[in-house]
Amino acid sequence: MSIEENMGKNEFELSLSLLREWEGLDRVRYELSSKKETWRNVIDGTLPVHAMEWGDYREFRARVVAGVKGVLAAEARYGVRLHRIICHEFEYCRRLTMPMDLMLKALSVVLAGYFSQQIADLLLALLVSHDLLKTLCGC
Repeated sequence: MSIEENMGKNEFELSLSLLREWEGLDRVRYELSSKKETWRNVIDGTLPVHAMEWGDYREFRARVVAGVKGVLAAEARYGVRLHRIICHEFEYCRRLTMPMDLMLKALSVVLAGYFSQQIADLLLALLVSHDLLKTLCGC
């Protein structure tokens, strides 16, 4: 999916996509998959999210978002790496005057040097859609 398509997703959808695709979330994927069979099936993609019962969906959604955020925040190798790449190498704060579409494309290229293009676009969409870049870089 392109950055633009990912930008249309909500936080849960972005987190679930990252959970499915990114090997950095293997531990979270395993923990959630082992909780309930429906959760494992949704993570594997064999069961659509809308087929879940409402209470089960709400708990699953909360745990997916918390798990992804937890890994990004707690595991220094990702948090520090993203901070270094975006804030120092790309110099995000200095480029705030760039048009957003150009900045997204440039950041996507930079992140793709460290992650697969799909993971780079998902991470970027999650960070941008929740205005976390300014917080991350202290702009």
